[in-house]
Amino acid sequence: SRARRCTESVSRWGPFFGDVINLKTLGFIPAQAAPGDDVTVSLCWHADQDPYPSFDWSFQLELIGEQGTVISQPRVIAPGYPTSRWKVGDVLHDQWKVRLPASLETGDYHWQIAAGVTAWVGTLHVIAPPHTFAAPDVAHTLNADLRPVTLFGVDVSPPSAAPGTP
Repeated sequence: SRARRCTESVSRWGPFFGDVINLKTLGFIPAQAAPGDDVTVSLCWHADQDPYPSFDWSFQLELIGEQGTVISQPRVIAPGYPTSRWKVGDVLHDQWKVRLPASLETGDYHWQIAAGVTAWVGTLHVIAPPHTFAAPDVAHTLNADLRPVTLFGVDVSPPSAAPGTP
């Protein structure tokens, strides 16, 4: 992740951190993903007041589904340029990737940021592949207990080349 100047249009999401720092813009790309995919998170922060010189602000990014929180990541705002060095009017862009858990089920999930206040900031639609748990047919049943797995059987196909042929 790298902090850099923000060029996006202004649309306030804050206030966060008691009117000291505001979230101007944010984005999640893509808006639709599959379990295990990476989602790019892009945030643009603005210092409305001089932040405290001895403290670097952080926030919590969460992805919430019907089953509850599925991702919860603490994050320092703009790690390349700590908020303790900001001045009034500083605007910084922070971008990083979040890997979705492979176990997510199909449905809509909601992004939430907790930073002094909590705000719902986006929706992610997840399309999970169908899960098939039926064992395939096998030519030779074994049911061998190989802890921690069981080998149900094998299929041995005849060789495709005759001896002496490349």
